[in-house]
Formats: sequence, C-alpha cells, structure tokens
Amino acid sequence: MPTEKTTAKGTWWQDDQPSEQLQGEITYGPLSGAEVDLFGQFQDTLDYTSPAKRFTLQGLTFTSKPISLFDCLVSGWEVHLPGGRSCKVRSVCGVVGGHYHSPDDVRFKQASVSFTGLRDWVWTPGLSTALGQDQRTISAAYQLPAPIPLGQFGPLTISVEFFVNAQPGFHSLSIEQDCTLLIEADQMQPYGLFEQRVTSFQQFLTLALQRSAYPTSITGRIDQPRKVIGETPVFEDFLVIRSR
Repeated sequence: MPTEKTTAKGTWWQDDQPSEQLQGEITYGPLSGAEVDLFGQFQDTLDYTSPAKRFTLQGLTFTSKPISLFDCLVSGWEVHLPGGRSCKVRSVCGVVGGHYHSPDDVRFKQASVSFTGLRDWVWTPGLSTALGQDQRTISAAYQLPAPIPLGQFGPLTISVEFFVNAQPGFHSLSIEQDCTLLIEADQMQPYGLFEQRVTSFQQFLTLALQRSAYPTSITGRIDQPRKVIGETPVFEDFLVIRSR
C-alpha cells in the first residue's frame, strides 16, 4: 500500500556540514513524514533558550538511495555516561531519490498522484463479463481504459491514467484496476507548481465526492532516465515525503 512506512539504515549529514556524517535509521512514509534515529549527535549541547534551529538533513541508505529531509528539528536525544549518544531528527517534508538543499530546488518533469476516492469519481471500468447460455461458462474480457484528459494549465497538462494488476492462477483470476492523476510539464518545473495543481484538484474532488479526499502518494520524475535497457528508458521515481 502507498501509505505504508519504510525503514532503512544509512549514513546522514547536515547539508552545510557534509564532512560530519552519522549512521542511523530512517522511518518514512508518503503521509507520515520522516524520523531518523541517529547513532550520535551533530552538536554537543542543545540551547533551550533560543528557537530551535531548522536544517536540511541529507542521507544515503545502504542500498544507495539518496534522501533529502527539509525543515528538520532534533526531537529528542539521549546521553549514556559512560557510553554513547543518540538523537532523533523529525521532518514533515522531503524527497526520496535525490539530494536537495531546500524544497525550492526540487524540479520535476512529471508527477503521478494517487487520491482517495479518485477511482469512484472516474467510474470507468475496463472489465466485462458474460454468462454462457449453458449456465456453465463465464466469459471475462478486460481492456485498459484510455487516459482521460482534464486540460492544460500553463505549462502543465493533467490527465487521469489507468493501470491494472492482473493475477491469473490455475483456480482463480484477479484483476484490480486503479487510476492516478498524471501531471506532465513541457519541461522541468519546480515541484511547487505541481503541488498547486494537486491542492486544487483535491478541493475539486472533495466537492465532487461530497466527502474528504486527499492524495495518498506523490511521485515525481525528471527529464532524464536512470538508465536505458535496449531502447526502453527506465526512469527513477522520486517519492515526496509529507505529513498529513
């Protein structure tokens, strides 16, 4: 599920002090923000008399996945004497897939957004069934629906894209169709521009459904593929970390 949390170990540093690196474990999700449990501390003392300093935390997981967390705060720390030190860093926004100094530096060519209730509003099935005259035959056919264009807004073109997960088995057949909101730009654009469209569509979808609707997952892509296999480009999906 897109709302599940992911846990990964890695190496972490503040973007303005890349030479001071700590190991730690991150837990993040598309709706739950991120928390990093660091095995050590970036500073020896915490000054409670002044406002907490926010910073950007960058990391690289042990599977070589770059992560950037913005507006981070130290939410707690521990000191064991004799022994070691640790601290927890909390962030409500970030990006999995690249290193950035701030949200203003994040740029995408395309964003795919999953929404609660979007499939109910679209109501476009691709599956058809028919019962045979002998009462012993059931015929099923599936065709992926064509994308639904929703219009162009400045440099952004918005549509609803369909995808399907089919699991044929010896004694069973499962076909599950879903859809996402696809936002494509004519060239790389700041993420904030995509987020404006996401917010506007969320308001529209809430009114259309007459109940609360919200994005469960936002992933972006840049204009360059990660690699090319044969003649097929393979793009990296950048997961946007948020806190609902």
